[in-house]
Amino acid sequence: MPIYWTIDPPNQLMTAMAKGQVRQHEALAYLDATMAATGASSLDLRSIV
Repeated sequence: MPIYWTIDPPNQLMTAMAKGQVRQHEALAYLDATMAATGASSLDLRSIV
């Protein structure tokens, strides 16, 4: 499953889009890895849609 993302530093926004079928555990693993790599907490995320 390819994941495409854009980063908008002025707005502190990262948008990611997966192409194809994504299972819940795959999405959660991606979010965990992203937060671990950036040192973010779940409170730092603007929104998850």
